[in-house]
Amino acid sequence: MTKAKKLKQLSFVLPDKIGLLSEVAAFITAAKINIEAICAYGMGNDGYFMIITDNNAKAKKVLSHMGAEVNSEDVIAVEVPNKVGQLQQAARKISDAGVDISYVYGSPVKQKMTLIFKTSIDSIPAHALIGSNPNENYPPGRSSHRCARRSNRAGPAADFGAGVDCDSRRNNSTPH
Repeated sequence: MTKAKKLKQLSFVLPDKIGLLSEVAAFITAAKINIEAICAYGMGNDGYFMIITDNNAKAKKVLSHMGAEVNSEDVIAVEVPNKVGQLQQAARKISDAGVDISYVYGSPVKQKMTLIFKTSIDSIPAHALIGSNPNENYPPGRSSHRCARRSNRAGPAADFGAGVDCDSRRNNSTPH
């Protein structure tokens, strides 16, 4: 059964350098904060991060000490079985509701996959998009992550690097 829940995600940009991910993780670890979902990548001279933690308020404070301007935004976490076609089904339900997907990243864990969607409509309830029970709670995945973002390149080969899967045919030059 597909489960969906609205969560808060922290997004921020820091100057990119060797070891930036390790440094960000060290700051969060030192504050005893658990990262529950992450998408991070470098583009140009900047490192872009989208994270969900078990204590976003504390994480925001810690990251601010690193010099990051941290934004909090609504995202939809969707838990689906980890099998062929589940991403397509979730994405279809969202698009059929007339909602644009800005980006998605996911965390496969055993037989489940948690997908984090940033959409054009933050106020719509998650269960209205996916058709799940709004009273069901679950933690986001805590494993390897893939990040798919909009690109001005078309087709499945449009990517930002190894391990990144982007298949959107929309053009968006604004970083998220």
